[in-house]
Amino acid sequence: MKLHKAYSKISKTAASVDKIPWEVWTCFWETYPLYEIVGDSITFGSDYKTLPEMREGVEWLVDQLGGKVTWEKKDEQ
Repeated sequence: MKLHKAYSKISKTAASVDKIPWEVWTCFWETYPLYEIVGDSITFGSDYKTLPEMREGVEWLVDQLGGKVTWEKKDEQ
């Protein structure tokens, strides 16, 4: 595959990522976070973390708020 075609596909996929709702991002950031996905890692403006590391962080935060996370695999659309 040519680089310009790969870039086009990556850009299209990135544009399809759901936007973080105001009610969510204002809990953690002063301004809308610029997130980036590189390889198997994602960042919301700080360290790059893998999906399992991000999930562990979410689980910790939810536990602090008195809850529990159960992950369920969703079908890709």
